[in-house]
Amino acid sequence: MNSERIRILAHIYRNHYEEWADSAYNPCGRFAAALVCRRYFNPDAEDLAAMLDRAFGPAESFLEKDDEKPLQGLSFLCRNGHEEEVRRAFILLLGEDGGSIDDRMEKIHEFAETCNRLLEDTAPDRWELRQRLWSGLDYLALIRPEQDFFFRAPEVIAFAGYIEAEEEIGYDRFLNLVNYYRLAEDTAAELAGETELLKLVRRRLEQYGKEHALEGLEDVDSNLHLLAFDLIRAVYVMDWYSEKSAMRKSRISTVAQRRIDKMQKAAALLEERETAAMQAAKLSLEEKKTAVPELTGQKAVHKSFGEGTVVSQDGKYLTVSFEKAQKKFALPGALVNGYLSVTEEENVLSACRSLAAVQESAQKAEKELEALDVQLKMLLTL
Repeated sequence: MNSERIRILAHIYRNHYEEWADSAYNPCGRFAAALVCRRYFNPDAEDLAAMLDRAFGPAESFLEKDDEKPLQGLSFLCRNGHEEEVRRAFILLLGEDGGSIDDRMEKIHEFAETCNRLLEDTAPDRWELRQRLWSGLDYLALIRPEQDFFFRAPEVIAFAGYIEAEEEIGYDRFLNLVNYYRLAEDTAAELAGETELLKLVRRRLEQYGKEHALEGLEDVDSNLHLLAFDLIRAVYVMDWYSEKSAMRKSRISTVAQRRIDKMQKAAALLEERETAAMQAAKLSLEEKKTAVPELTGQKAVHKSFGEGTVVSQDGKYLTVSFEKAQKKFALPGALVNGYLSVTEEENVLSACRSLAAVQESAQKAEKELEALDVQLKMLLTL
């Protein structure tokens, strides 16, 4: 890791901090959300849904989008018979891990899987309520910012490339949380020496705290974990990498410049991948919930085997008994492609065509996602 590069970005960040603090990104709001969460988060609260609304409410502006509502998903579960399961999921997420980031990563994944299983049963049509793979990390960064960090792949990948991080960070299910935490801790350590920047941030947080009745806001980030992520995010979304002081040739070799360019391309692809992954997941869910017509007992006709009867059905798989043998077929292809016809031809064929269309879209989305992953792997391989 090139510490000088972090200092260069820290100086750019300091010089533009007032502009950043006044921007629509509202960076002080993230610090405020952490303070509120630390004050009110309590997994033993009698009314867990009300506690979560109060503790995480200020974070809604940066953790939720039109098609992503993980915080609402938690409240929905609590108010629809799953309060104790959500409580246990948080207790496990926050359980002692001895500082093992690998163990923490497993807990984060388990948290998302637990909540999403419950949501699949309770609200199968409400995709926007699902927890993202790393939602648990966001919650940890709010509840205990002294230990954990926020993460967003495009910002972190671009930053890692610029500072010449020696270890791969990855993204999504390929994220190496150990390497990311090491990078983020090193960044926080460098920021600890930026006295003028820290004074500037403190003054701004004091002002924001007074305006929003949040006493002690300036002290919420004792280990500078929130500030480290704020730097990583700001230089990316404000495009400060393109500043002359950041790109001065005397400070960056040709080889290093090529790697920076690769990481910038990877960051742009990661933005595209986030959209593609969301679309693929939605279509996968739609495929699961698209009804497969029940055909057991219906008469069937095959071009080669003649007339028969559907004697059993296991999901999309049919067993048809013909005069000389039993044969298995898969829906919707067998009907849509014309190999097989059944008694209630019109209704069944319409349902199968709908299912086939969803499957085709889902497969196309998965292929697009796989293609992006291939491109990203090539760019991110050190």
